Amino acid sequence: MIAELIGALAASVFGIFTVFKKRTPLFYRIVFFAFLTCLMGNIYTALYIWLWPQDQSGFHVGYLGYMGTFFFLYSSYYGAINSLADGGQSEFNRHRIASCLVSAAFFIVSVIMIAILDKGFWLLIVVVPICLTLYFALKLLIIPDVEMGVIKVMRPYNALILALCVFMLIRLSSPADSAPETVGSISSALLIAISLPAARNGVRKWFT
Repeated sequence: MIAELIGALAASVFGIFTVFKKRTPLFYRIVFFAFLTCLMGNIYTALYIWLWPQDQSGFHVGYLGYMGTFFFLYSSYYGAINSLADGGQSEFNRHRIASCLVSAAFFIVSVIMIAILDKGFWLLIVVVPICLTLYFALKLLIIPDVEMGVIKVMRPYNALILALCVFMLIRLSSPADSAPETVGSISSALLIAISLPAARNGVRKWFT
């Protein structure tokens, strides 16, 4: 949790100095608010653990920060960039199907692990937007670029978001205080910290 707080703080500070500049695309603004939401959720979680250290299991408001993070990321794809890459052409069906199958597989495995570990199906409020985001991140990573290089320059960012989705699912569906949970948390923190600069680097190339 502390690692993710630091990662979200780094991303938010970077975003504050870049998101309000002229010609900043809506896509980048949405991504910034995604990581700002992540920061807010982690601040709440830190306060929650500090004030109630004896009860760290179960649902609390901090999880809504993660839910909001991935809903923002999902909306940045669905509403701001997906139409640039995917115009509904039939030749892209295999890319859509492959991305859908991978996303569905991660969803099913996560649900099974949550059930086995009895972690509470309320975690689906986070798992569902993660898997929706994973679908678009993977699709836009593998789909051919048809719009003047717009998608090509975003591939590093899409790869980072895809990895973030995977490691966050690992963290959520692993036993508490286990090695997989720790790896998932630290990896998620690093990916959060570098994803916004990667997005910034990509969108800057839209105008060059």
